[in-house]
Amino acid sequence: MKASELKGRAVLTLPDAPKVGEFDNILVDCSQDQVVGFRVTPWGLCIRTQVVRAHDVRSVAADALPVPHTARLVA
Repeated sequence: MKASELKGRAVLTLPDAPKVGEFDNILVDCSQDQVVGFRVTPWGLCIRTQVVRAHDVRSVAADALPVPHTARLVA
């Protein structure tokens, strides 16, 4: 899957799946050639970009990026 295919997808927190933002970009550790996180643009009043660590994302749904809990979003 290409990063461009993820751009704009909703980021949902589980288990109740409220939308907390949308996928913006992939963060890569070039020295390890490894994805380390996903940048999220929040919805609502919060304007600070947040990051979801790659190991906290267990799957990528067809229309969303599910995250286990809002505490997994790092400012």
